Amino acid sequence: MGLFVIAFVVLVLGLVFGSFANVLIYRLPLNISIVRPGSFCPACKEPLAADEKLPLMSYLSQGGRCLHCKEKISLRYPLVELTMALGWLGLLLHYGAAFEALVGAVLFFFLLTTAATDLSSGLIPDKLTIPMMIIGFALSFYPFGLTPFSSLLGVLIGGGLLLIFALLGKVIFKREAMGGGDLKLLAGIGAFVGWEAVLLTAFIAVLTGAIYGAIYQGITKKKELRFGPFLALGGLVAFLFSDTILGWYLSL
Repeated sequence: MGLFVIAFVVLVLGLVFGSFANVLIYRLPLNISIVRPGSFCPACKEPLAADEKLPLMSYLSQGGRCLHCKEKISLRYPLVELTMALGWLGLLLHYGAAFEALVGAVLFFFLLTTAATDLSSGLIPDKLTIPMMIIGFALSFYPFGLTPFSSLLGVLIGGGLLLIFALLGKVIFKREAMGGGDLKLLAGIGAFVGWEAVLLTAFIAVLTGAIYGAIYQGITKKKELRFGPFLALGGLVAFLFSDTILGWYLSL
């Protein structure tokens, strides 16, 4: 099978799983079953036809509005689909048709879904992070550069490290600095990247979060910062480039 055909299949699968991610992003924080009822418009609750269930396509063909109630469709839906598809294609181009690309695709699905859920609702559900830990650990039994021992350490160190940050933040700022969802998300990332790279993940997340938070607070005067997207960014960078970054650091 040629690379062009594989790339096309990956793009289509990315759109499909992006659509599924949108279901999770909307339903999990509301404790709605992801199976029943079928897809519906969040505004009017009208069931969607088959051709309306791929947000990117339906968003373009319907002018960004629901066919039934004419309410605007959130731009999040097509953006999540497009980001998933392009992210999976990027992983294919980075690794080729190798097992690492599959592992990266699974990790990217969890990272994008948790980040978008955190942004939209302020929650990172256990129904995302617990399966993330289990699947990441299970994948480590297939040799792709990460051992089960390193994966397990990544879970323990990832969750423990952020717990320390959270406790320090509570002491320093006299309020909750991070939630339990953030802790479990970093533990889930640790299952995919191992203990060394999870330290890099935390460093990237704290650094980018601090810079963005300072700018955001300076503009809006709001102190609330949703940390999930920064953990997701750190996890993706660590998965792709941890060997290069850590090698460079150790050579200094």
